[in-house]
Amino acid sequence: MAVAPANTLSPAGIITGQTVEAAQVKQVIDAFTGADDYNITISGSLELTGSLETTGSVFHPGVYDNAAAGAELNNPMVLIGADGEFFKGAPAGGSQGSQGIQGITGTQGIQGTTGTQGIQGITGAQGITGGLGSQGIQGTTGLQGITGAD
Repeated sequence: MAVAPANTLSPAGIITGQTVEAAQVKQVIDAFTGADDYNITISGSLELTGSLETTGSVFHPGVYDNAAAGAELNNPMVLIGADGEFFKGAPAGGSQGSQGIQGITGTQGIQGTTGTQGIQGITGAQGITGGLGSQGIQGTTGLQGITGAD
């Protein structure tokens, strides 16, 4: 719990229809400018349109009251619900989800164009003329004919 500051705002001496003294206004100015330490109690809601900066502790007894049963009671983490309400809880945990499904296969691309035919190569030079061939072998001697009768 916080250490109580020395002063408390007091409505003492402020009466409807009576003059408000400078000392009564000064205590409010001192409290809100930080010139002196004051306990300030607000009953009801407080709506800020700017930032809230504190150099001391901020106590939220309602956070403990909003704690769920179980491990959250032993966890010092303060979380903020979707409605902006503070509550005490444990960080969310759980197992990893299953793998997603495979995406669809894309369509096949179009076929490329056929390349152009290459140019014809140049005609080669004529080969050299061959030399004379060797003489063929002599044929076999024929058989002698039959001699005729006289």
